[in-house]
Amino acid sequence: MAIKQSGVTREKLYVTTKVITNIADIPNAIKTSLKKLQLDYVDLYLIHAPFFANTDEEHQKAWAEMEQVQAAGLAKSIGVSNYLPEHLSAIMKTARVPPAINQIEFHPYLQHPQLLEFHKKHGIATAAYGPLTAVTKAKPGPVDDYMAALAKKYGVSEGEVALRWCIDQDIVTITTSGK
Repeated sequence: MAIKQSGVTREKLYVTTKVITNIADIPNAIKTSLKKLQLDYVDLYLIHAPFFANTDEEHQKAWAEMEQVQAAGLAKSIGVSNYLPEHLSAIMKTARVPPAINQIEFHPYLQHPQLLEFHKKHGIATAAYGPLTAVTKAKPGPVDDYMAALAKKYGVSEGEVALRWCIDQDIVTITTSGK
């Protein structure tokens, strides 16, 4: 409803949603989401977290359903969120389409160097949620003085320094809200 009321054409919006609770039936989960969003497709559809699966086969089955969703035109791109290398490796064994992106918590206190290397090796983009954590939720902390000095040096806020730090590492940054 809000999308239609905004007056912005659909082509100018980038809409992402995730499958969470309906993971056992991904095709119906996206159809439910699309109905609620009043859209024909989303730009990016993510599996919210890998913890639903106990085996590689369960990961592979879910990923095959994600590929079907994309093939049906319900999502332009498909990806994952909160996946570690072992989860990604499981789906990559049988994937016809690799995940476009892995959305992870990422900030100076949570950097995931091995995961980032895995992403680069396999052509998976990294999206950071919580990139402002060091300046909004983790104060006081060890990077406080460094962030403050950089902010002063460049005449920007500490939040802008945190976002730039992510961008300079080729990481897509998304900020979050409480709603």
